[in-house]
Amino acid sequence: MENFIKTNSQKEFIETVCEIIKEEANKNIKEKGSFTFVLSGGRTPKDIFDELVLNHKESIKWNKVHFFWLDERCVDPLHEDSNYKLAYDSLISKLDVVGSVHRIKAELSPIKATKEYEINIKKFFNDNVVQFDLVLL
Repeated sequence: MENFIKTNSQKEFIETVCEIIKEEANKNIKEKGSFTFVLSGGRTPKDIFDELVLNHKESIKWNKVHFFWLDERCVDPLHEDSNYKLAYDSLISKLDVVGSVHRIKAELSPIKATKEYEINIKKFFNDNVVQFDLVLL
């Protein structure tokens, strides 16, 4: 069964998504001590990042949150088109401390970046089944 979120405005949608993120983070941190959070690319998540900083900076144990990326553009991490840069500037840099950041090294060749990212993920999960707690699309 799929769950759909119906809201009356973009603001209400963003607030609802952030509440879900908070609930999932706190549940996973309580149950297993950490929360793996996969971020999507593009400009779409910026409003969500802003809301998380504004209203959830204290309600999530960010030092237990491990950030991963779903996708990345083949640019330097400081480039304006970098998905990492957007997440870092809008969210990660505004938190006191985070568990870890696992970015795709898009400044490398796509094949090398993909291989390194795969190794990084496998290492994080100790070569066990890779299962992220929440993927933001």
